Amino acid sequence: ENAFMKCQRESQPEVLKQASHYLSQATRGRWTRVSIELDESSRSRSTDVRMTVSGNTTSIDASKLSQGTQEQLYLSLRLALMQTSLRGKHIPALFDDIAVNADKSRFRSIVPLIAEAAQNRQIFYFTCHDWVRDELATIGNANIVNI
Repeated sequence: ENAFMKCQRESQPEVLKQASHYLSQATRGRWTRVSIELDESSRSRSTDVRMTVSGNTTSIDASKLSQGTQEQLYLSLRLALMQTSLRGKHIPALFDDIAVNADKSRFRSIVPLIAEAAQNRQIFYFTCHDWVRDELATIGNANIVNI
């Protein structure tokens, strides 16, 4: 119980700060803040976790976001966890068509996030879409392998 509370108190603010930064970039400033509310029983039931995102004038429950924006949010959280975790600082990341519901414009907004993550870790991105491969090829140190 004490370890859980300490982790929540010490790690959550930095993860949410980083996730908010990534989400703001991914959504081009539409959504700028990620918030998570946990109650006492959240450790065992995910239904007790409430995640919201906020913009300049509004807040919305994450479950009400479009599928594409939810994917941007979850990518932002994953990147933030990798960035803030002491053990996860340099481990490779595997992404399997993480933006399958994104159009080209939305995907272009997350390419810089992937490029930033690739600065200090290997990124493996699996896709069956030529246009996704072509967008990822714009990352300076990308090595594209067609299978």
